Amino acid sequence: MTPIYSATSCQLAGQDWASAPEVKPARVGVRNLDPALPRPRPLFERTMPQPLHDIGSKLARDDFLKDCLQHPERSQAFYDKEIERRQTMEYAGQEYTFEPLLTTLHNMQRLTEHILDDQQFDKALTADDRAAFFVLKGEIKNLIDQQAPYKRSVQLAFMMSCMQEIVTARHIMPGLYSR
Repeated sequence: MTPIYSATSCQLAGQDWASAPEVKPARVGVRNLDPALPRPRPLFERTMPQPLHDIGSKLARDDFLKDCLQHPERSQAFYDKEIERRQTMEYAGQEYTFEPLLTTLHNMQRLTEHILDDQQFDKALTADDRAAFFVLKGEIKNLIDQQAPYKRSVQLAFMMSCMQEIVTARHIMPGLYSR
């Protein structure tokens, strides 16, 4: 799928924000740490079991979020245009869509399939968990088909996060408590 936005040029739907002037943010003091010293991970990270099969490499990189939306001037210009587009759409009675969220939705879809394929936890999902993730998978597909309606996509992302927390608590936490 080819998105209509480009992270390198900050273009969305033919609009170009790359010509915005470069602004250098104020310098903030940084602690200089010796790169040779080991950096211990927080205790909770060291005690958490790793997923059976890491899905990180299979997720799509969100260049638009990591590049364009991090630029102080271009991101502000993009934001201003999107506010205008959202107001126009809502005034016309249309649901505001935000195409950059398609990357997020596709990654949510991949992670949901990963979980449904019993690749995330050492034990299989319960029937109830599996049913809930199948419903989630269908909702993600609907939002992708509708080109990422903003409010519903964000709400679904929060719901998925809650579901993952619940399933993680059921699958991982009992083993950590027994240690």
